[in-house]
Amino acid sequence: VKGTYSFGDDLAHSVEAGYIRYRGTADDQLLDVIDNAAFFGTVDREVVDETLYATYNYNPASDLIDLDVQLSFGSSANYVTDFRSMAATFNSDYKYEGYGLKVVNRSEWVGETTENYLTYGLELYKQDRITLRDTAGNAQFQPEGKTETVSLFAQNEWVKNDRFTVLTGARLDFQKTKPGPLVPTTLETDEVGKAFTVALHHQTTENLAFFGSASYTERLPVVDELYDSRQAFPGAANLPAVGTLENEISRNIEIGMSYTQSDVLGEGDEITMKATAFRNDLKDLIASNSAAGAGNPNRANIESALIYGVELEAAYESELSFGSLSMTVMNGENRSNPSALNPNLENRIPSDNLRLTLGRRLPARNIELGWTGTFYKGKSRAFSSMGSTNVLSAPSTMIHDVYAAWTPEEGALAGAELRLGVTNVFDKEYRTHLQSGAIRRAGRSVNLTLTKTF
Repeated sequence: VKGTYSFGDDLAHSVEAGYIRYRGTADDQLLDVIDNAAFFGTVDREVVDETLYATYNYNPASDLIDLDVQLSFGSSANYVTDFRSMAATFNSDYKYEGYGLKVVNRSEWVGETTENYLTYGLELYKQDRITLRDTAGNAQFQPEGKTETVSLFAQNEWVKNDRFTVLTGARLDFQKTKPGPLVPTTLETDEVGKAFTVALHHQTTENLAFFGSASYTERLPVVDELYDSRQAFPGAANLPAVGTLENEISRNIEIGMSYTQSDVLGEGDEITMKATAFRNDLKDLIASNSAAGAGNPNRANIESALIYGVELEAAYESELSFGSLSMTVMNGENRSNPSALNPNLENRIPSDNLRLTLGRRLPARNIELGWTGTFYKGKSRAFSSMGSTNVLSAPSTMIHDVYAAWTPEEGALAGAELRLGVTNVFDKEYRTHLQSGAIRRAGRSVNLTLTKTF
């Protein structure tokens, strides 16, 4: 639920407040959904997500001021009941709580041939990671901790003759972390992360455009990576990696082109195509330390790694018919250690996939029908757990989804949308490449939603 109230001269002031709550339950779920360890037992889970926010906007008759100030609170909790496990020490509830303040202003300057839009601001955010256990002691796999972040950011968009656009941006993150009282370390962190980007877009003709970008990003380790001390070998708990991890650095390049053409198969229709190639050079990539044992950190840096790939997209749109096709192909290299368990970063890169959507509209009845087929290419990866090395393979598979949407124009439901969707129509059991071996994607599901805007 949300609401907006505007006031003042020319309604230059406005306040918006909203509350969103999600609750989901699932019975007889595996306790361990990450490490493929079914012997840990099963539980009933309840997931509750809540978001509360209030935003003040001031937008007077000035090109230099369009100010937003937002206060927010978010909570995500995972509660466990009907616990049937090999050990009570694994009976834990998990929760994240976050508080935020964000201040953003937008300024613009518009001339005869140029336009300039500047967005800048700051953000304060505090997150608590909470673990509630039935037994005493630290939850090695879900360490408690606090994170406080202060961010400064700015982005500028400059447009020349509606054809050439230059986008530049910068961000500074000042982050502090502190472990919970039961984590086997008292080390805290106080780090600074930087990010810079520049992007170009040139509309060469009415139909053809070229674009590219270059960026530099420093990712700061999070609480999970800093304070996780879970057991990697029988009887051998690892040490938290805090004090040993470097910030993860990524240098990224992206180039591409897009093409749009109208009146292809009929008057008023349009086809769009887009191709993008990217390359990410990574320094000190943060990864699980598969060779870790007692006295060694649970996470480690990969000194040098490379991720690259292509994305292809195409879409067709007309009054009666529509469709889209997308494909993503990614590869990687562990350049520091080509003999690693996953020399091509198979444990981090998803399998190649292709998605095709076809649909039909029935304007006389305000009905839209659609089908989506998603194909995942088979792929294997190695993993080390409790002192042994295994290979996990996900076979190639294709999943079918369908939906029907109705938007009535009369009656009590006028202006609303009623949508019936069926995912995984043939109830196929499958697992995507990066999922654990014990975990399968959800089977067939039927969803009925009603959307109404007031």
